[in-house]
Amino acid sequence: MSVCGASIIQVPSDYANIQDALNAASEGDTVKVSPGVYYENIKWPSTDGIQLLGTGEDTVIDGGQAGHVIELSKNFIGTISNKTLISNFTITNGKHFDGRGGGIYCKNTNPCLSNLVIEGNYANSTGGGFFAIDSNPELSNSVIKGNYANSTLHGGAGISIMYSNLKLKNVVIQENTSARHGGGIYSTDSELNATNILIVKNFSKDSGGGIYSLDSTINLANATIHSNSTNANQGVNAGGTILISSNSSIVNSIIWDNSDYDIIFYCSSEGYSLKVEYSNIKGGKKAIGLVTDYSMNKVKWLDGNLITNPSFVDPESDDYHLSKDSQCIDAGHPDYDSDGITWENDVDDQDEIGTRMDMGYMYPAPEVILHSISGRTTSNGVGVSSVEISFLNQKVITNNEGQFTIHNIPQNSEGKVTALKKGYNFIPTYIF
Repeated sequence: MSVCGASIIQVPSDYANIQDALNAASEGDTVKVSPGVYYENIKWPSTDGIQLLGTGEDTVIDGGQAGHVIELSKNFIGTISNKTLISNFTITNGKHFDGRGGGIYCKNTNPCLSNLVIEGNYANSTGGGFFAIDSNPELSNSVIKGNYANSTLHGGAGISIMYSNLKLKNVVIQENTSARHGGGIYSTDSELNATNILIVKNFSKDSGGGIYSLDSTINLANATIHSNSTNANQGVNAGGTILISSNSSIVNSIIWDNSDYDIIFYCSSEGYSLKVEYSNIKGGKKAIGLVTDYSMNKVKWLDGNLITNPSFVDPESDDYHLSKDSQCIDAGHPDYDSDGITWENDVDDQDEIGTRMDMGYMYPAPEVILHSISGRTTSNGVGVSSVEISFLNQKVITNNEGQFTIHNIPQNSEGKVTALKKGYNFIPTYIF
């Protein structure tokens, strides 16, 4: 099938496996994969702009513990750009004994990754679930869970980035385990921009159960970092976040109930700082672990911060919604985008229901499944045109045959369909 010069390749109807379909694809082509389990270790071709689309969690790429599940590796950065998309898959059972990236491995590539479950992968060095080096990937609307990194030098069981720029949005990083640093995320010489992320119940044997950052820039917005832990028994350790020689900003976030310190910040020279605003940090500024006195002067504790129990609904059962009495509700930055217009008059400063942003991870709004209803108005078996049909808050007019369709009706809607035209008395229909 071809649309405007781009082809749609189907797996397994056109090709039995994903690798062969990708190898056959040209720039701009889409490879659609039907639900099922595909035992593959995919090496991405040199072609840019391919879209690889599954159907959701039921489309599984299983690496069979034989290497990376997906490897995107090029000689020059930019060869694979953000026109390349991988979406709607479960990525699992990758196992890379010689090094990095059990689930997804990126080198000199900039793909967009979305709607993925990256779970149950292993790396003998770093990046059990996801690894990027010299890359600028984007990852959104995804879950990274139950991955393992066995490195005694680096870490990053969920995510590891080196010399890269990673954007995260709407990502859950949970129950990953590192033999060294960074149970959730490990970053070195990189930039991480993370918006609306949940980092919970990750573990590292050394420091940074949630995040470990070295010589990096870390920007967190609407992050919840909770119940992460370490097993280190010496020195200064952070179950939540450790920031070493890093420039960092934290806004609209909750960092609470991690083992040892929730945050450690270390710097010994100019050029590094930690900025915290409109966030809820357990213990406040005085509870931040500061390895040197110099570090204290580089912590910018700004407006809007709280030191109060965030009142999650049921964190033990992984429910990190804010309870109705939480002080973190409507407590985010009133001018989040810093354009001088506060939330009352700026949708960019509002949450999905049009109020001021909350602190912490905001769960995506439940998907609204929409339907349509169709019918026909008749009189003595003959269709009647120009009849006004009403259902809920919608109105349409019948066509010359008396037919009508009302679209965008939420699932399980109930009500009365009425028909109105002068000179006629129609019997209403009930939808339930």
